[in-house]
Amino acid sequence: MLFEGSGIPDRHGAAVVTAIGDDAVTCRASDWDDHRGDEQVDVVCVGAGGEPADAAFSVMFAYRLPGDPGHDEVFAYLRIDRPSPPAAPSIAAGPVPPAASSTSAAASDQQAEPMRLTDGWSSGEGTVEVVRLARGRHEVRLVAEGFGRMAGNLQVNALGEGDVFCAPTDVVAVDDGHDTATVTVGCIRDGALADVPFALTYAGSPAGGDERSSTHLAYLVNGVRLAGDDRNGTGSGRLDVPPIGARVRADAARSLNGADADADNWIVRTAIGRYEAIFPDVGGGAGHVQVTPVDEAGRGAPRCAVDGWTTNPPSPGTAGATAVPTGDVTVRFHCFDRFSSDVDTLAYVSYEATTF
Repeated sequence: MLFEGSGIPDRHGAAVVTAIGDDAVTCRASDWDDHRGDEQVDVVCVGAGGEPADAAFSVMFAYRLPGDPGHDEVFAYLRIDRPSPPAAPSIAAGPVPPAASSTSAAASDQQAEPMRLTDGWSSGEGTVEVVRLARGRHEVRLVAEGFGRMAGNLQVNALGEGDVFCAPTDVVAVDDGHDTATVTVGCIRDGALADVPFALTYAGSPAGGDERSSTHLAYLVNGVRLAGDDRNGTGSGRLDVPPIGARVRADAARSLNGADADADNWIVRTAIGRYEAIFPDVGGGAGHVQVTPVDEAGRGAPRCAVDGWTTNPPSPGTAGATAVPTGDVTVRFHCFDRFSSDVDTLAYVSYEATTF
C-alpha cells in the first residue's frame, strides 16, 4: 500500500500492521521504502500455521525528521535489519545512518550475524539502544524525558519474508530516575528462536503532561494487577488478564485529547482470548488500531487480530471543551495460538486518529 507524498528513503521510519477480522490471521509489514515520493509499505498476512491468507488490516507508519519536536506525545521508534558489518557494541541515537551498528553478540552465541539499526528516533535529545542478549532475544532501551513517568503504548512488527514473528516477552519496564523504558523483544522463524529484523514504536503521555492535542491517542494493556502477587518485581502485583465478564480499569492506560485527562480506560474479557477495550471520550474519527501481544514464553504462541472498532457520538459538551468532537471508542480483538484456538494473553492495544 502507498502513503501518498510521505516517501522516506533508505527504509527509514517504522511501520506496524494489525490484521482485521474474526479469523486466526496475523498481518505485518514485511518492508517499506520510498516509491517515487510515496511511502510503500509491503504487507504480508498469514494464517495461524504460517500459510498465506487474505485479510483486511490497519497500518501505521511513523517517521520524524532530525530536530522535529514531534507532537504532544513522547515518542520513539526503531528498525533493526540484517546483515550488518562487524562492529563493537554501541549506543545509537536516532535517526542513524544505515551503516551504524546497534547490537552486540552475546558471549554464548558469538557466531550469529549481528543486526544493524537502520533507523531510530526518540523524543527530544533521547537515544535508542539495542543489545542482543541471545539468539532471538534483543533488549531495547529507550531514553527520553518523560519515559520514566509513563506507561506507554508498545507495538512490535517482524520484518522480512517467511513465517516470522516478534513480540515483547513482558510489559515495558520504566525507570523514572533515568527516564528510560526497557523491553525485551523475542523473535521466531518457523517456530524456532531466530534473529529476525523487527520494527518497534513506543508512544504515550507522561503523567502530568498536556492531554489536549490534535492527536487522539488512547492505549492500554488488557490486564489488572493481582494484589499480593509480585513475581514480576514491580512492587504493584503481577499483571494478568481479568476474569471473564468483568469490566475493569485497564493497566498501562492513558489518553491524549480526552474530555477528562484522568478518565479510566476499561477492558472487558468477554470469553477466553476475546476482549473489548473501551476508551472514553477520545474518538477523533475512524483512525487506526494496533494490537501487539505479550509473548511471555517467547515461542510465538499468542497472536492477536482486531475484530473491529466503533466510535460513539460525542459526550455532551465535549466538542466545546476540546474544540474537536470526541466520543467513546470500543475496540474488539481476539488472540489465538498456532492451532487457531483462542488463548488468553496480555496485549498492548491502541487507537489513534489525527485532527488537522
